[in-house]
Amino acid sequence: MTAEKRYVTYEKFGAIGDGVTDDMPAIVACHAYANEHGLDVVGREDANYYIGGKDLTAVIKTNVRWGGAHFTVDDRNVERITQSCFYVAPDGERFTPDIVSLRRGQERVDFPHEGNVYVRVYNQNRPVYIRKGLNKNNGTPASDCFAIDAEGNVTGSINWDYETVTDAYAISADDTPIVIEGGIFTTIANAQPSFYNYHSRNISVTRSHVTVRGLTHYIAGEGEQGAPYSGFLTVSEAMDVTLEDCLMTAHKTYWTESKIPGKQVPMGSYDISATAVIGLRLIRVRQTTDISDKRYWGLMGSNFSKNFYMEDCVMSRFDAHMGVTNGQIKHCRLGHMGTNLIGFGEFLIEGTTFVCSRTVTLRPDYGSFFHGKVTLKDCVWIPTLDESRVGAEILKAQNEGDHDFGYECGMPDTIVIDGLLIDDSHLTNPELVYYLLPDYDAEFAPDKPYPYGTPKQVITKGIRSLAGRKILPFRKPEQYPALSGLTVG
Repeated sequence: MTAEKRYVTYEKFGAIGDGVTDDMPAIVACHAYANEHGLDVVGREDANYYIGGKDLTAVIKTNVRWGGAHFTVDDRNVERITQSCFYVAPDGERFTPDIVSLRRGQERVDFPHEGNVYVRVYNQNRPVYIRKGLNKNNGTPASDCFAIDAEGNVTGSINWDYETVTDAYAISADDTPIVIEGGIFTTIANAQPSFYNYHSRNISVTRSHVTVRGLTHYIAGEGEQGAPYSGFLTVSEAMDVTLEDCLMTAHKTYWTESKIPGKQVPMGSYDISATAVIGLRLIRVRQTTDISDKRYWGLMGSNFSKNFYMEDCVMSRFDAHMGVTNGQIKHCRLGHMGTNLIGFGEFLIEGTTFVCSRTVTLRPDYGSFFHGKVTLKDCVWIPTLDESRVGAEILKAQNEGDHDFGYECGMPDTIVIDGLLIDDSHLTNPELVYYLLPDYDAEFAPDKPYPYGTPKQVITKGIRSLAGRKILPFRKPEQYPALSGLTVG
């Protein structure tokens, strides 16, 4: 470290960077020293830092300049599979706020605090997201994340009513901004049996006001079997986090036994994962694998996140697993899984190209619900359809009205499609017809125990097929009695 440059290096603490020697003890010691003295950490451009299987985590609280340094993360023999390699930690400590109850849409929350605070609340007595299908479960407790300023004003919205807040914690959201730049990481994949035993040997961010820029992640050694990964870049319980100019890799899809005996189910491995984040931004994030190659799982998934933004990204899917509240996808290219969406608020997809079997899927395993408004503006859909298909849905939803998901289910109250070009000149079936809205229940009846709601308003403009095929509002008008006069504009 020099007084002028104010940084330290891994070599200062004994790292070799030869790709063979385990440098993790030196990496941990370097970041601990940097955190204590407020110093940047700089990687050596020609180094290959080997990270073996020891149960060690380097805590990051200062700027990092990895540059062209390589890191090899060896997951073949690991002491603890859930131990992050790097943990980007907040400056403050968690505390328990005095919150007794909350109501949906509440705009102020008062308890003693200073500055901006990130808050997470739960009601353990109310299960929601009670999943249906091969991965069925008993749900998860209702929860919300939101931020409040010094006056108690809420950012992030409150989605559920909480007659009782059974658990709550808060942490300052005024972390000093830091930037993590560069770094070329290669994970040597585990070869564990293929069941739900998630590996988290990764970079975990739970700090607000963080930018990760120019990071690259490759995966090597995926074989005939492997346990899934929760994400190489994971962001959770923070606000204002940006992933920018990153190159990531989709994981190979493995199959395992489902909750229904005798049925196999694919296991999800994401390279980017977000949980309860407010204000996550993905800018110019790409993936190394072909976005149309179905052998690989989706690149990015999220749970409970709010105010999401993605721009100029190329990836196989965006997946809002257990809900997103307010989001924008602009000028992106999405591959074989398109956009998987459930949640709340307003979601805008603009200037985006879909290379998949439909544009947006409202996830059926969580009831295909979205409470709010979904807009597609100036998008292109390149359908990937079997030539035997005679009908294809632009928006996909499925709900048979026979399952309690823990909440009322329905399509967005308002759907707007303002400019959609269906680039289908590569398809040859002359009988193919497109439907704007889905046939969501094959055995539709008006007296289902858990009725599914349909849109109150659908606005369309500039929807056309390049090959001149028909575009109709829906296949079964009886499912949409309130939209009987709908035409596709």
